[in-house]
Amino acid sequence: RHQKTRKMSSHTETRKLAAVVFADIEGYTALFQRDEAAAMRQVLSHRKGLEELSRKNHGEIIQFYGDGSVTIFASVIDAIQSSIALQTLSMQQSIPIRIGIHMGDLVYKDHDIFGDVVNVTSRIQSAGIAGSILVSKKVADELKNHPEIKCQPIGKFSLKNVGEELDLFALTGSGLKVPPLHKPIKKNTFYSTRTYLFLLVLIAA
Repeated sequence: RHQKTRKMSSHTETRKLAAVVFADIEGYTALFQRDEAAAMRQVLSHRKGLEELSRKNHGEIIQFYGDGSVTIFASVIDAIQSSIALQTLSMQQSIPIRIGIHMGDLVYKDHDIFGDVVNVTSRIQSAGIAGSILVSKKVADELKNHPEIKCQPIGKFSLKNVGEELDLFALTGSGLKVPPLHKPIKKNTFYSTRTYLFLLVLIAA
């Protein structure tokens, strides 16, 4: 969804470390089905706001897709400040967006980006709620020297197509929403206990 399908040109590939920001309008599909004009107004407002704020904070918009966007920043702090401003603006405009931020090595070619960091950031965004900004531990660690930017842990997440569980954090303050603490479901606990008791009964018999 975040990768373009156009034919790659012969431009040189470059590898860079970047902060990646995914923003997505929550409930867009349902709104589009109910009121196409209202859904399009949301998208246009989101794009206009992002263009202004990313330019102000030295970001590069890589792609707009149907109900969201992906932007990269050379600086984590620029990514954070742009995202807070975008989330604040969106709440003022009653546009329910989720934002996810991660950082890592990526390949940049033909104004497109590739790499694991892109997929992970997309999944981090999808774990949020309207009004939230979720960040990875890598990003949270970068904020330790910036006490004016606060975040809190919300748990360890198993994200789709991500090999390992990730500790996620939610930015706080500025009216930002914080998802409830995530508690992973323990699998097969009931069945394991029941099987154990059944074996005890057999042994006792």
